[in-house]
Amino acid sequence: MKKYIGSLLLLLFLQPLITFGKETNFDISTLPKEWTCLTKTKKGLIIYSTCDGGNRLISIVGKKSYELLLHGQQEDYKFKIKNVFKNKDNLITIKTQDTDTGKAEVFYFKWIDKNKGLGKWTYSFAQNLIFVHAGKVKYYRKVHEDCTHFWD
Repeated sequence: MKKYIGSLLLLLFLQPLITFGKETNFDISTLPKEWTCLTKTKKGLIIYSTCDGGNRLISIVGKKSYELLLHGQQEDYKFKIKNVFKNKDNLITIKTQDTDTGKAEVFYFKWIDKNKGLGKWTYSFAQNLIFVHAGKVKYYRKVHEDCTHFWD
C-alpha cells in the first residue's frame, strides 16, 4: 500500500513534466507580457508606426486566467487563453478563443534571440512577425510615418 501511495504521489509531482506526444504544458506567465512588432529594413530592425494605424502590439494580461491582446492597429482583438504548451523544438502553442466572436484562434511563439528580447509570433492573420519585448524596446529606432503627405 505504501508503494502504491508513493507511486501515486510521484506521479502527481511529475505530472507537469509528462509529455503528451512531444508536447508539455507551458506556463504562459513565464513569457514577457508586452511585445512590440518590428519591421525589417536594409539597416536592420525598427519600430515602424504607420500614420493611421500605429504599430502592432501583443499583451498577455491576467493573473490566474490569462488573455492575449492584439492592439495598436486599426482594430483591437482580445482572446481568452485556453491552453498553452511547448513542443520539443521550443515552439509555444497558445490556443485561444476570441472574446467577441467565440472563434478559436491559435498563436505560435518561438524565441529568436532571448538575450535580445526577440521572438517570432504567428497567427492566422499574420505570419512570422518579429516582436521585441518591452524590456528591450529602447534598443530599436522608432519611425513614425507622417500623414501630412496624404492631405496634399
